Amino acid sequence: MGMLELLEQIKAGERLEITTEWCGIPVGIKLTVKWVAVKDKVICLDIRDSKFRHVFRMSSEPIYIKIEKPRQAYIQCELYNREYRDELILLVEHETPPPPVIVRDYVRVVPSESKPVYVSFSIGGEEITGKVVDISEKGVGVLLSKESAEKLIQLEMHGEYCPNITFTLSINLPDGNKVPAKGELKNMSTDPKQVRMGFKLDIARPNDEILRRYIMDRQRELLSALLM
Repeated sequence: MGMLELLEQIKAGERLEITTEWCGIPVGIKLTVKWVAVKDKVICLDIRDSKFRHVFRMSSEPIYIKIEKPRQAYIQCELYNREYRDELILLVEHETPPPPVIVRDYVRVVPSESKPVYVSFSIGGEEITGKVVDISEKGVGVLLSKESAEKLIQLEMHGEYCPNITFTLSINLPDGNKVPAKGELKNMSTDPKQVRMGFKLDIARPNDEILRRYIMDRQRELLSALLM
């Protein structure tokens, strides 16, 4: 069954589960369908009574619709129009497997801009420091500064970098705690100005409790802001 056939099954008045991601936290709500333009692949949902409507109306992340009939499926959408206060109008892109934001094993959070988290490690005898863009108990995404990126790229060019190696990391939290961790480099993307690195974390006790406490506290902050 193709996308148009799936959309034909969605009827006005039906309630659908909608999910997106906000600062690393999955946000899900149930909304009532107002209308569906099947050929244009556009769905309009009533969002006027939702406390989270600002999250969805301003989202730059994909928005997912879960449907249950004629079979369970997830549809990835993007925001079609931000100007309607009481309506969430979505442009359907394609069917997708259960998205990572839904099936993730561990809570991931985005650190506060005013209270950043940093990760430092050594490679080729040089210390590299990067700013954390998101973190969970088992993984961290790190964005390197232009200077650190240039240093890392130079080392890579000299053959001192290879994928899937493990680094000794120091995760530097806003309260001054430094959490030592083993970080296996799982992915790396570069452009002329910056490098983003993704590490799988292995943290021994009791240091794992320090990171877990930070993640829980940050999650509470984000949830409080979400409900304001």
